[in-house]
Parts: sequence; C-alpha cells; structure tokens
Amino acid sequence: MAYNEAINSHGGHSLLFDPKAHHMATATDLKTQVLALSEPERAELASTLLRSLDDVSTPVDESGIELEQLLQSRIDDVESGQAELLELDEAKTELRRLREERLSGQSK
Repeated sequence: MAYNEAINSHGGHSLLFDPKAHHMATATDLKTQVLALSEPERAELASTLLRSLDDVSTPVDESGIELEQLLQSRIDDVESGQAELLELDEAKTELRRLREERLSGQSK
C-alpha cells in the first residue's frame, strides 16, 4: 500500500496531510482528527500503529500490567463474595488493632 493510500485509508480523509493547506498536521491537530473517528476506526488505527512498532525490545512497563491484574483479581474477589469491603472507619480500627497486636507481641 502506498504512503498516500495508507494515509487516506480512513474514509478517504487524510489524517496527516491537508491538501488544501499543503502542510503536515501538528500532533494536536492529528489527535483531534483521530479522536473524531468512530470507535472501530480508532481501534483499527491503534492496532495498526502498535503493529508498526517493529522494535520488540521496546520496554513494557510490566509493573503497570501486574497492578492491573492484581486490581482485577481483587475486584473479582469482591464481586464473587470471597472478599468483603469495609468502611474506612472499620478498616482503620482493624489496622490499629492488628498493629497493637504486633507491637505487644514484639515486646514479650
């Protein structure tokens, strides 16, 4: 696919080049145009852009992925009834009690 065809593949409208103005769009202009696309078009564009990153050594923030998985696991536990949510005051009281138990156990 030629460069211009790739640019014009979204509904025949150029995302990068405005032929009337004869200039490249700024990043802000580009973001505005991309966000105006439908959700399926944005998803397709995002997928294409991600596939275009040929450097497999690009660092991925694994901690963010792990945190997201942990949060989803906690949400699943609450929704399934395996975990119970506490009001803030209850949680503080319980944490204080546990702290006192730990401190009194260390002093023996």
